[in-house]
Amino acid sequence: MNKLSKKLICLFLLITLCFVAGCAQNNNSLDISMPEGGNTSTMFYNEINRALTEEDFAFLRRGLSLEEIVALVGKHDGIVGFNILTPFYILTDGKLFLGFYPPFSATFESLISATIEYPDGSTRTIDLE
Repeated sequence: MNKLSKKLICLFLLITLCFVAGCAQNNNSLDISMPEGGNTSTMFYNEINRALTEEDFAFLRRGLSLEEIVALVGKHDGIVGFNILTPFYILTDGKLFLGFYPPFSATFESLISATIEYPDGSTRTIDLE
């Protein structure tokens, strides 16, 4: 192995170490966990202390961007999914999942669905006019 190769390997290892150390010390980093028996991963943001209800999302309409929704009710509580990412809000009586188009993108450009999952496992799809 020549000197240039050794230097490049050392540089790569140093950058990797700095990245890992930085993530470990960052309190705003995501906690990523894999639910038991599932193929989906859940990425939670820092806990947001608020009490959102279904009524807080009465404004939802087809075509809204996530940025527009965040401007009205604040940052979503997390993202769930594997390939198809779905932002969600924790409500006082369940979770609201937002589906966007294009589905395989993290740009969340155009709202196409909104579903509430209640603690008993039942769901309700919100009519987006």
